[in-house]
Amino acid sequence: MSAEARQRQILEAVEAHKQVGLADLQRLTGASAATIRRDLQVLEEQRLVLRVHGGAIEIPGEPSVPEKSRTHVAEKMAIGRLAVSHIQDAEVVLLDAGTTTGAITRELTRFHQITVVTNAVNILVALLPFDSFEVIMLGGVLRPMNQAVMGSLTEDNLRHIRPDRAFMGAYGVNLESRSLVSPTLAQAYLKGAMMKAARHVYVVADHTKLEEPRYGFVTPLPDDATLLIDDRITARQQQRLEASGLAFCLAPTGPQGGGPPDAG
Repeated sequence: MSAEARQRQILEAVEAHKQVGLADLQRLTGASAATIRRDLQVLEEQRLVLRVHGGAIEIPGEPSVPEKSRTHVAEKMAIGRLAVSHIQDAEVVLLDAGTTTGAITRELTRFHQITVVTNAVNILVALLPFDSFEVIMLGGVLRPMNQAVMGSLTEDNLRHIRPDRAFMGAYGVNLESRSLVSPTLAQAYLKGAMMKAARHVYVVADHTKLEEPRYGFVTPLPDDATLLIDDRITARQQQRLEASGLAFCLAPTGPQGGGPPDAG
């Protein structure tokens, strides 16, 4: 096993369990204790894990799904309404993990026949009452922090699916590099695989995601990706969006959420 593959296994284990012991990592990878310690040093230098006595823990600071679900609710609902306006009945739709992608599920009752593919547990639960269309849950290792499955198995599942549209969540959007920002390398990898699998890619993000990104792992966006964002962006943010060349649509956050969206 290459060092890169081994370190990725270690990272997935830490993300799944939050804390993993050295002996567990040896059993997982088949590598020696000295090799695992070197791998952990590399991962710590990349700010992917924190080394502790006898193993490693997940880097703290990322908000949980319940915490995120209580913020910018009106903006997320508006973005959800805008997102479904891009969907047609009988399509295969991929919903990435996240609370903004979760807001899309509230608007899916208008469809009679649709297939939803997701890696998010919270989205799967929200879709349980929907018995008129098919739901495909991607396999993988559960990451409790964002209630999502991920890893090599998830990426392998995606090789067999060709969604018409993928709606991507975002911890941040870097306009200068036209990329999504993630807190872990594994999430950045998975977002890339999701976008590569889909015919059309949309990023769903409220206006705060255009602020200075907190995390350092990025996934470049396809040239034809479209950002769906609420209309509470500042004039400066809109100027930056227009300068980036990234296509975008503004989601009206008024009481009815009506009116045609602006586009750039």
